[in-house]
Amino acid sequence: MSDQFYEIHFFAESLIKEAGELIKKRLTNDVTITTKAHAHDFVTNIDQEVEQFFYERIMKVYPTHRIIGEEGTNSEASFLEGIVWGIDPIDGTSNLVYKQEDFAISVGIYSDGIGELAYIYDVMADKFYHAKKGQGAYMNYQKLSERVDRSLEDSLVYTRFNYIYDNKCNVNQIIQHSRGLGHMECASLGFVELGKGTIDVMIGKGNMKFWDIAAGKLFAEECDVIFEGVDGSHYTTCEAKDIIGAGSKLIDEVRGEYLA
Repeated sequence: MSDQFYEIHFFAESLIKEAGELIKKRLTNDVTITTKAHAHDFVTNIDQEVEQFFYERIMKVYPTHRIIGEEGTNSEASFLEGIVWGIDPIDGTSNLVYKQEDFAISVGIYSDGIGELAYIYDVMADKFYHAKKGQGAYMNYQKLSERVDRSLEDSLVYTRFNYIYDNKCNVNQIIQHSRGLGHMECASLGFVELGKGTIDVMIGKGNMKFWDIAAGKLFAEECDVIFEGVDGSHYTTCEAKDIIGAGSKLIDEVRGEYLA
């Protein structure tokens, strides 16, 4: 990793920790809740304040960088030239609203479309996950142990309920031949579980925005997780398609038996 990204790493790390303290402080006050696309698509005053905090601080230090954020900061941007930050200020807003836990700050930093740095901060549990391209993935600065690439019969599967209802991507057959269904508290923490191997395969979580997957994809890839379209096509962070994420042996087994 270049000196440039070491500098960015230390800046991002301190910024995310500071944002976590800001969130904890704001939770002691009244939380203002509005909705976006539908009745359970929440956004709070904390989401908006934290994204603005990131924007102002990053632009002050790195004015040539670009930011793509969930709450409106260049949210329609679809190209990744130069250094780009993908920021979800609070991933799992409904968990913040209902439980005040099981949410995370998610930040991925890319250079010309290639993931370089990933951060997922479980704020209330104070678990700081990060990854550097080619250097592995870490929890609270301890490198994660090697991930086990299990067979399907020994694996936990994650998919969305609508995929089960419609049996998209043959998920019902895949689940029936697996150890069972896994659970994700929110998208970014789900990618952490996928990277750690507490969830073995993720199917169908496509159509994500850049901020949804920028950090989680790189983190899981540093744990030897492969992401592909369910049709076997290449997958990047800016494509709207159904995807599968798993270890190489498991992804070959699932594709050969159920996605062919």
